[in-house]
Amino acid sequence: MRPLCVLAAAAVLLAPARPGGTATPAPAPPVVPVVISATVAASAARVMTAAVWRRIVVQYVGVRSVVIDDDVEEPDEARCREAHGLYALNARFEGAPWLPGLAHDPTRAYALVRLVVRNCVTGTLFAPRVITVDGDPLAARRAGDPDGNAERLWERSARAELGRGPLLEPVARVVSVRHGIALVERNASFSRGTVLHAIADAQGRARPPFELTVIGARGRFVAARASSGGEPHAGDYVGLSPDPLITP
Repeated sequence: MRPLCVLAAAAVLLAPARPGGTATPAPAPPVVPVVISATVAASAARVMTAAVWRRIVVQYVGVRSVVIDDDVEEPDEARCREAHGLYALNARFEGAPWLPGLAHDPTRAYALVRLVVRNCVTGTLFAPRVITVDGDPLAARRAGDPDGNAERLWERSARAELGRGPLLEPVARVVSVRHGIALVERNASFSRGTVLHAIADAQGRARPPFELTVIGARGRFVAARASSGGEPHAGDYVGLSPDPLITP
């Protein structure tokens, strides 16, 4: 396709609907299926509740489609396939033991967060990431309010510590394809010239690797042209790298 044709196709994809015309259906919010198991160990049950920890983990992952599976202790390939997930995450909240010689404030609680991630597309199981969290003062607790106590002790500190290491780079979906130009959900990291990589198809299955180059942007979308190796399809997942998992 000649450059003029490419730019014309991009303009059609990005142009707003004319008054009285048929508007292009608005895409659903970005969907990145992640199977999440958020568990609280017995050693931390006195200071953390399952409901509060699950909410913190879901917000940390930062995607809009999750499958909660708290019965699984480790990411499971079969569960990945069943949920069409891209990733599976086990986030375990444990009480941190006090070790002689280390600073320890008896007015606070301490915890360890263990994150184990599986890439559901490739089957790769990554080494656990362990994060230490210092809770806020125990004096903030109130009798008969376990969820509220967990929020007061851990909401601020757990979010802060988890926030130091994001789990995923930006991931988006291809909304439609026309004349070789893909319309992709926009992210702040996507601008003209950005190279996007194929991650998986609409069902979370591996795709032959190929790249897309962003050639224009408007509103909630960018237009991208396949630059090597393959052909995009509606529903494909694309990102800034072939595997958007951020490893320590």
